[in-house]
Amino acid sequence: MANIEEIKDLFLKAVEDVKDGMASEDVAKVKENTDSINRIISAVLDVFGDGLQLNDVTKIGQIVGPVMKLASTFDDYEGLDKKRFVIEVVWLVYRTVDTYPDGNHNNINIPFVMGGIERKLERGLLAFAAGMAVDALYKRMKENDEV
Repeated sequence: MANIEEIKDLFLKAVEDVKDGMASEDVAKVKENTDSINRIISAVLDVFGDGLQLNDVTKIGQIVGPVMKLASTFDDYEGLDKKRFVIEVVWLVYRTVDTYPDGNHNNINIPFVMGGIERKLERGLLAFAAGMAVDALYKRMKENDEV
């Protein structure tokens, strides 16, 4: 099992690595809520360190609901801002898993695609999937007063 302290450090490194591609207010929100996000990540610790399997990527999707609940507490964010925040956090968690344990690995390898193109493809696919998950969960969570 992975060490949560290593993962927390790696998550912060991921934030620093991608912050130029994020909205500055999202970077600030991530940093303000790092403890909450780390508690959410701890629910999927089993995807770290045991060799990545395809179903591990779907497990990362399990954090969408809890991150949506966190984003719902942001009074200064509107709906699309909250959705963007959720997508960014899912990307950061994926990035953390992908580069575990040293922040440089590429554990999730897309065949025939390399370097920056692979990263852009991963980000695009993950943003699409996370956005779909947010849209799918929103109505149910709203009906249950979860968001």
